[in-house]
Amino acid sequence: MYQLTERVKQNSKSADKANQLANEAKNIASQGGDMMSGVVNSMADISAGSHEIAEIITLIESVAFQTNILALNAAIEAAHAGQHGRGFSVVAREVGILAHQSGHSALNNKRLIGNSSKSISAGANLVGRSGDNLRAIIGSVIKVTDLITEISTASQEQSKGIEDITARVGMINEVTRLNADLVDQSTQASEVLQKQIFQLNQSVARFCLPATVRPPQRINEEVAVSF
Repeated sequence: MYQLTERVKQNSKSADKANQLANEAKNIASQGGDMMSGVVNSMADISAGSHEIAEIITLIESVAFQTNILALNAAIEAAHAGQHGRGFSVVAREVGILAHQSGHSALNNKRLIGNSSKSISAGANLVGRSGDNLRAIIGSVIKVTDLITEISTASQEQSKGIEDITARVGMINEVTRLNADLVDQSTQASEVLQKQIFQLNQSVARFCLPATVRPPQRINEEVAVSF
């Protein structure tokens, strides 16, 4: 019984420890879920910012294209002006070159941002799926924690019940011991009583008269002869 009690107590302690670890795991998983939600929101903000940058670059491309056309028109007009438009023609050509370079750079940036946007979208989808999986894990951890809590509670109740049973068994053992002592005392008292009865019978037997009593004359004659 003692070994059973100790084993139940050990199981109760193990269940309490498992409950503590499960609660810690649940808290960590919840924190991970919050962090994952923050990452998803950050990815969404980055994706929105990339779209805005792409729109700005599209505007830059349009401005560069229009500037290039204006520079070509200015160069044509400068050529028509002859010697007087030569300086303006040089400026128009440089402006056209800059507009072309700006448009080319904007196109490259747009391509890079497009690739980044695709990567960000893929990352956001992956993070979103990871978040769903993590939420499922959190749900499972919560269920496991609840089960372990129930097991811990049941173990505590079982431990308390075993302790009560142990106490009752101890009381029964004590009563049994007392009964055994009483039986021993009764046996000893019975033996003493039997001895006393035997002694009393012997004492009573000394005072008993014989079955045949002789007459007084016969006794006197025997006494006279003896003298």
